[in-house]
Amino acid sequence: MWRDTRMVVLTALIGATYPAVMIPFKVFTLIPGYTEFRPGVVVPVIFSLLFGPAAAWGAGMGNLIGDALGGMFGPGSVFGFVGNFFLGYIPYKVWGRMAIFSSGGQPTTRRGWIGEYLLATFLASGACATFIAWGLDMFGLVPFSVFSNLVFGNNVIMSGLLGPPLLVALYPRVRKWGLLYSEMAPQHERTRGPRWMPVALLFLGIASGYLIGNAIYFGVSIPVAGGLTLALAVAPCIAVMLIAVILL
Repeated sequence: MWRDTRMVVLTALIGATYPAVMIPFKVFTLIPGYTEFRPGVVVPVIFSLLFGPAAAWGAGMGNLIGDALGGMFGPGSVFGFVGNFFLGYIPYKVWGRMAIFSSGGQPTTRRGWIGEYLLATFLASGACATFIAWGLDMFGLVPFSVFSNLVFGNNVIMSGLLGPPLLVALYPRVRKWGLLYSEMAPQHERTRGPRWMPVALLFLGIASGYLIGNAIYFGVSIPVAGGLTLALAVAPCIAVMLIAVILL
């Protein structure tokens, strides 16, 4: 994508748009210094289905900018970059690859596309929340159970509610302008097969990591981050998730 001027420009625009949408909501803090109420998480998800990898890089960079301007920049921002990269990378990569759960067409063009959109949102949100929560807990910053549940819930609800109407409004216009990644992508991207196995592996990594991380804190009234047990227990799940992302 870095050889295509249009993709580079789109990356820069998304990198600017994402923090611009997030910053006004930083007053609605969920975890002081780490996250807040974020309707803006819908941006990487819908832009992923419009602009492909430009959304992934733009979301990662935009999150760093948002952290810096919002006074949240710190060690956790590294994990935030990767987590938000997943948020903009996974939706377009899994679209059409989810076997019987795929609508068989592009967003907004086939009956059942909303179901596929919600599943793609679920996977992207789970990967984002699980990876960042694992990193923050490992460095003793925020307990896994607190961060993962708040961020996963926020991402799924906001993207699930706001995404479909925004896609209905934007998708035909972007297609008319000739900026859909599905039309600009290299030939091997446009002719890729179903390849549902990496998607199943991705789900396995996300679900196992999320459940194991939360199970370790089950019954703990005041969770404390920084335990080596959780870092080691969730690490294999993170590895499976990363391998799946590479294989997509």
